[in-house]
Amino acid sequence: MPLAQPFETLLERKDQDRKARVTLAISCFKYGREATEALDSLLSQTERVIDVVIVDDCSPDDSAQVVLDWFGRKHWADKFANVVLVKHGENHGLAQSRNTALSLTLTPYIFILDADNQLYPRAIETLRQALESSGCAMAYSLVEKFGAQQDIMNNTIWLPEKFSYGNYIDAMALVRTDVLRELGGYREMPNKFGWEDYDLWCSFVDRGLRGCHVPQILCRYRVHEASMLRTSTNAYVEEKLRLIREDFESHHKMLFYFGYPWSMRLRLLLRSAIYQTFWLLYAVRNLGVTAYRRSWTATLGATGESAHGRQGLLRRLVGKKFLARLRQSERQVYDWQQSLPTAQRSAVLHVYFRVFGAP
Repeated sequence: MPLAQPFETLLERKDQDRKARVTLAISCFKYGREATEALDSLLSQTERVIDVVIVDDCSPDDSAQVVLDWFGRKHWADKFANVVLVKHGENHGLAQSRNTALSLTLTPYIFILDADNQLYPRAIETLRQALESSGCAMAYSLVEKFGAQQDIMNNTIWLPEKFSYGNYIDAMALVRTDVLRELGGYREMPNKFGWEDYDLWCSFVDRGLRGCHVPQILCRYRVHEASMLRTSTNAYVEEKLRLIREDFESHHKMLFYFGYPWSMRLRLLLRSAIYQTFWLLYAVRNLGVTAYRRSWTATLGATGESAHGRQGLLRRLVGKKFLARLRQSERQVYDWQQSLPTAQRSAVLHVYFRVFGAP
């Protein structure tokens, strides 16, 4: 279990009579006023009762006091069972703030919420129901961007192979607390550049854990020029992308394809197409016409799915409509390959790796 950093408790309230199933873990650094808006969105949740843990990461302004004042003037006792507001003695970064909140969590599920984001009323209840009915390790929804940019993100189902090309799922997700603790919480990234959530999802993939996608807009992500993702993350990533890829490969089992020059990306694309074509030939030889059709779909799917750079290249080569049709096959590709008997899958992969190397 991750250890909490030293902190000062500013507010603590325990309710022994009510047992919440979800804890809202809020990390705050210089976003005290935005945090009060996030808390307002929690009061409107349809989930009957929730716990709240707020960690102020030694904000140099009055953020902690602003949040404390909110609890002094709002009627929150009917919605919040257990409430804890703490402040780090030093600034430790986002990963350690979330780990401190994790160490204070008493419920079976934890929702990760940065202080400047918000939730729609049905968010927690809907995600909890999805998590409990699916048996997955986490549940996430569509996310609405607001502020300096308006858009929708998190619009893809859980596809383990897609994480090799980059992150596509935001940190706003409902996670099983025991799973997050077993994984050691959030890893502190080099230079604290802000890919803690991506690293966590890669750890899920390493252990065969899955996420449940809820195709509803339940969360709101604030975009502003001073946000962490648009400043320190961008600057560090642009300069050190190759080192970041090497760091990820040293901590995870999968291969990562971001941070390569264009020539290498094109070679990886062609190698992926060859890999899927090899499956096609194998299907024709051993599995009959039905498998041939599925494998041909697999070949197209491998060509259509890509990271941002490779996706742009494909869009120019084949057009937007054709690329959109290719993407539809991705889920079918994965399910079909996983359905093959282990012996057959191992045999064909062994031959392929001998001839072409790892895809």
